Amino acid sequence: MDKKLSKKLMQDRICQLIYRAETFLKWAILLFDLYEKESEKYKDNLEKLNEYYTDAITCCMVLHHVLYFQEAILILKTLFENKSKPSEISFSYYLKNIEGDEIKIKYEEIKKEYIESDLAKIRDILFAHKQIDVVGDPITGFLNPINRDIVKKANSIIFKLKELVGGYFEYASNNLFESLYKPAFEVFYNNCEKYLDKLIL
Repeated sequence: MDKKLSKKLMQDRICQLIYRAETFLKWAILLFDLYEKESEKYKDNLEKLNEYYTDAITCCMVLHHVLYFQEAILILKTLFENKSKPSEISFSYYLKNIEGDEIKIKYEEIKKEYIESDLAKIRDILFAHKQIDVVGDPITGFLNPINRDIVKKANSIIFKLKELVGGYFEYASNNLFESLYKPAFEVFYNNCEKYLDKLIL
């Protein structure tokens, strides 16, 4: 960033990113839960493989689930930027340019959890850089949902970041991102649900 942002604007932008990550992860989880619930209706594994997993709506749900999760962890990587000269909308930028002492200890605890979660590695290797020896076949990269434990780790970190800004930021606001886009998320989810209800007679 070429110019120093005001404390108010920086707090607002950090909050906006946290809420955006929260929203995308929330809908990633809802789609995964719907995917799992509907898959349990198939008692025969071959039928599940041939009819459910290959169905266009099922594939579309998994595609959206993965993309939503991807957006959430891309945001987390930004928020936890760790450069000597921070340049993104991050806590590092905020602590270096605005203030640091009051919230730094709690932030460092969350950052430690983030580093130990390997979410940054997942972001770097699979989503951002497509590391050749790890990423696998790019064509099949959206066929399977993200592991539930990984999603839980991301959810825990986002929850703690929300608590942090809620306790220390004067300008922590409501989730305006979700308010704006909720109808779009809902229409996709509801259409998937209606379609899958008719898939098994």
